Amino acid sequence: MARRPSALTAADGPSQTLAKGLRILDLLAQSPDPLRATDVARRFDLNLNTAGRLLATLEASGFASRNPRGEYALGAKVIAAAVRRLNIPNLANFAHPYLVALRDATSETALLVSRVGTALVLLDVVEAKHDLRVVHAPGSMVPLFPAPTGFALTMDMPAKEAVELSRKIGDPLRVIKETDVLAARNEIQKNGYLIRQAALSSAGTCTVALTVRNHGAVIAAIGIAGPSLRWNEKVARPHAKLFRQIAHDLTHALDRA
Repeated sequence: MARRPSALTAADGPSQTLAKGLRILDLLAQSPDPLRATDVARRFDLNLNTAGRLLATLEASGFASRNPRGEYALGAKVIAAAVRRLNIPNLANFAHPYLVALRDATSETALLVSRVGTALVLLDVVEAKHDLRVVHAPGSMVPLFPAPTGFALTMDMPAKEAVELSRKIGDPLRVIKETDVLAARNEIQKNGYLIRQAALSSAGTCTVALTVRNHGAVIAAIGIAGPSLRWNEKVARPHAKLFRQIAHDLTHALDRA
């Protein structure tokens, strides 16, 4: 059973604000679901305005994130640090040459992502050299679904559990169907990769997703993303052999590490 965070009182000492913020982070880390400001206020016997102000400060600093329903979870900075600690040691270093090879072969942005809860965390990015390109900063965090890499990362998860994860994101437009999950898995199993147009982006992007495994378990995914006017299924398909080879070689390298 997760331990219950202690109450926030005047006995916290001279650094009360810092202490309160750290205890709220601890609460967010323990909670399986995002929390509202009212939940935090009630748990620590805080004024709602105080809880809201502390959460807003954590969000502005990147230590907490807020979904469209106004619920809070751990932010990109905390998650990225955790992923670096808990993943295969030097995963980004292992994967970087493969990302460079994919970028050079396709001329599009290649990125390495891992999953924490309902979020994708960018572990490494090798950007395309075009002026018009997909841009993400390492350490940034985006919703798990409907990103193609999100489907790749949940390959080992029961389909119904993946659907439930999408509901926890807090955005109705990001809720997926069980048929979506099964279709994506069939495509990855058949071809070794998944190709999808962005469903929620006005920018018109297309992403190819590959799974990265370590001793059989999915631990990360690689995405090759670019504007669909230049990078689309017709352009990507000729690279199929390279996609499968990269996924195989990186998985093999990790298994030997």
